[in-house]
Amino acid sequence: MYEYEYIIIAVLLLLISVIVIRINKKDFTIKINKLIQFLGGKENIIDVTKNMSRLNVKVKDTSKVDKNAIEKLGAKGIVEVDNELKIREDKENELVSELSKIKDALENKEIVFKVKTGASDKVFGNISKSQIADEIKKMGFNIDKKCIKTDGNIDTLGVHKVLISLHKKVEFFINVVLNK
Repeated sequence: MYEYEYIIIAVLLLLISVIVIRINKKDFTIKINKLIQFLGGKENIIDVTKNMSRLNVKVKDTSKVDKNAIEKLGAKGIVEVDNELKIREDKENELVSELSKIKDALENKEIVFKVKTGASDKVFGNISKSQIADEIKKMGFNIDKKCIKTDGNIDTLGVHKVLISLHKKVEFFINVVLNK
């Protein structure tokens, strides 16, 4: 009896996956159709090439192109040279969204370091950005030490607020704790 329940669950998960894929494909198709419309229709498009961050489109008549509508669709900028449009895609929103997920997972977390101290609790050495990055990596996130900002040396016992700057729009603090 349990085997049938697993089979039913697997079939339901597969069905849900297919539905999600079709919805995303439908949204993509709608976006492409709008882009074609904003470029003046299929008849106006001569050639299309795509590279990393640009869509290059040769058109017959640039006056038929609705640049404002293309920008509202997600283009970061449009450069027109003769009858060719260079449409720059806006990938920043996707990047900020992904980095915000990291922020949500790490913000206000504590990283604890056990340190050796001398007389009157003076810490031997200090905690480096590389050490902080290594501890964050153990949490499952690979953050470059250049993204870690400190106010001087971390060389005293207690809690130290450390800024993590992944992007100009994604910054947050973690707590670095030095204990004996």
